[in-house]
Amino acid sequence: MSLMAHLSGWMQGRGLAPVGLTVPVAASFSARGAVRASGPAGTFLAGSAVVLLMGYLQYRGAGGYFRWQRWATYLSMVSLAVTLIVLSLAAAGVLDFHANFDRLAGAGAYDKVVAEGTAVGAAPVAPFSLAETGKFLLWPAFLLWFPITAVSFSGEVKDVRRGQLVGMVGAVVAAGIACIALMFLYRAAFGADFLLSAAAKGVPLDSPPQVPFFTAIAGGNVLVTVLTGLWVVAIALFVTGAPVLYATRSMLAWSIDGTAPRRLADVNDRYHSPHWAILVCVAVAEVTLALYAFTDLLGAVSGFLGQLVSFLVVCAWCAVLPFLRRQTFENSPIVWRIAGIPVLTILGVAATVFTVPVMYRLWNDTTFSVSLTFLRWGAVIVLAAGFGWFVGWRTYQKRRGVDADRRYAEIPIE
Repeated sequence: MSLMAHLSGWMQGRGLAPVGLTVPVAASFSARGAVRASGPAGTFLAGSAVVLLMGYLQYRGAGGYFRWQRWATYLSMVSLAVTLIVLSLAAAGVLDFHANFDRLAGAGAYDKVVAEGTAVGAAPVAPFSLAETGKFLLWPAFLLWFPITAVSFSGEVKDVRRGQLVGMVGAVVAAGIACIALMFLYRAAFGADFLLSAAAKGVPLDSPPQVPFFTAIAGGNVLVTVLTGLWVVAIALFVTGAPVLYATRSMLAWSIDGTAPRRLADVNDRYHSPHWAILVCVAVAEVTLALYAFTDLLGAVSGFLGQLVSFLVVCAWCAVLPFLRRQTFENSPIVWRIAGIPVLTILGVAATVFTVPVMYRLWNDTTFSVSLTFLRWGAVIVLAAGFGWFVGWRTYQKRRGVDADRRYAEIPIE
């Protein structure tokens, strides 16, 4: 307690604790600006800026893009550390979120939010439910599965055997630990009943009831607000860049395999980047962004259903590959077994079992997408179009005397 008292006095003496109008003025100003920017036009313009920036960085070459991403990662780690410190201080009582919120939203505002949530059944916190927890699993799955897309650019990674294994597994473990720490501290700092009530009824402020905004209120200082928000912005930027890397390298592979126009395999002489593939990705991203910004057809994870189909195929194939492609498996560097069973098979079965219920939630739950009809048909149409394209282009190549099937007779160089 003496340490906490010392920290509290030190922060107040340096203007880092809520003093006077620092919280109301700064938070209200930023909240109103955020509300205006989060409208359809603001969403589209901000999203377009991010898409074009990521497209430009990748056009300049993977090396330059990864340098930007590395520095953004360092910035995110520092910002996340500051966030965890602020939340820890709020949870310990050094920073008083309750008082800060009332100072900003009006006397008794915190208790009023909880009371309104209680009236509609959002609070108090319900007992633990394994079924409800299972429904929530889609969110961490959506976050943690994306490191596997790194396999699409393995040929551009130095020391790929060690780097990819450490990078992908390490990213999942680190992100999982960060999520657990944040979820625990959010509840401790803001109050679980308050969070549930705010999510159900909103808050009497010009801002959506999101935890980064609450963290800024808890910090009570403009500098702390900026520092705790940097990791959210940096991650949001480069979450956009990862799918571009994945998609452009897939297009490059399609072209090399003879199942897509040869132009998609063109590489810029100066930057060694697949510029036509990047341009196609940017165009598709802009159309998708417009649908998200100006219609109610797309949710934050609407495209995940179609992607999970490819995940499911890979997981199921991993389970049977050691038996159906025995020679390929035996010649691989991962001929690992437990009690005589290939580790690849064990992991493939576990991943398949986990993927199926996540796909079921996406297919049926409006929490993740407002328009289930658009989500379902969108996934079906995209997959059918891809299959139709493959069959049609394969037939076209055969008529030209090119046997595309021979390209799949062995594993590619990468």
